[in-house]
Amino acid sequence: MTKYFVTGGTGYLGQALVDDLLANGHQVLALARSDESAKKLQDKGCEVHRGDLEDLESLKQGARKADGTLHLGFIHDFTRYEECCKIDFEATKAMIEEYQGTDKPFVYTTDLMTMPSSIGVKQYEYDWPKPDCDYQRTKNEIFALESSTKYGTKTIVVRLPPSVHGPGEIALIPDLINTDKKLGHSVYLDEGEVRWSAVHKNDAASAFRLAIEKGSKGSVYHAVHDEGIKSIDLAKVISEKFKLPLKSYAMESAEKDLGFLGYAYKKNMWVSNEKTISELGWVPKELNLLEDIKQNYN
Repeated sequence: MTKYFVTGGTGYLGQALVDDLLANGHQVLALARSDESAKKLQDKGCEVHRGDLEDLESLKQGARKADGTLHLGFIHDFTRYEECCKIDFEATKAMIEEYQGTDKPFVYTTDLMTMPSSIGVKQYEYDWPKPDCDYQRTKNEIFALESSTKYGTKTIVVRLPPSVHGPGEIALIPDLINTDKKLGHSVYLDEGEVRWSAVHKNDAASAFRLAIEKGSKGSVYHAVHDEGIKSIDLAKVISEKFKLPLKSYAMESAEKDLGFLGYAYKKNMWVSNEKTISELGWVPKELNLLEDIKQNYN
């Protein structure tokens, strides 16, 4: 029976991943920082490994004890986001170096918000981030991808869309809905041509499992079900569900008018899942984002 080391196993997506791994016959060694997290993981049937993302020796030990690692853990403190990205880099580097000279797979998690495209342009799994980018999270992904050559490790990258939706979501879509309610209208930008990709958390979990089971060395996979929902279509669904009128905001003033939501909303993230489906045999089974909002979001 294969044992995988999982960081972030008590997080929103991490819990779904742990459940998916266990349901498919794998053992899970999960990182736990607190007694509360340790109990949650033990109750699911995981073996607990105590430590945190800044305890590099503990991360190395966890990776060493397992047949592969799925690194989903990240410190979500946006008041010190750049510092958290640097912590993620050191954690990633420590675990990848631990696998040098082995064929153990290491799966790194990143998000598609780090590499938006121009409106009308679709991105594919073989598209790499710009090497001269100053964004630390992007540097982390580049390091992970290059480690397959530099260290000979079987490193795999899974990119997540801006919306990972489903029960228990507290971030992007609830934020958008709550903002629209406060404003009294459903927002979109300019003509509504910006596209967002999305995936249900359970489908994302199965994509991660398949990536570590079947993924190829140095590959990127997109855990994306909806490849590109136009913002006008998203706004219309929210408008109809919550009885709010539609309103267009100017793209150029989106951040000023809407804050972080405007920053995120103006990023075009129309991406392909073709390689992920064809190589991994991944088949999304849950509701798409628009149907999920219609049926389950309040």
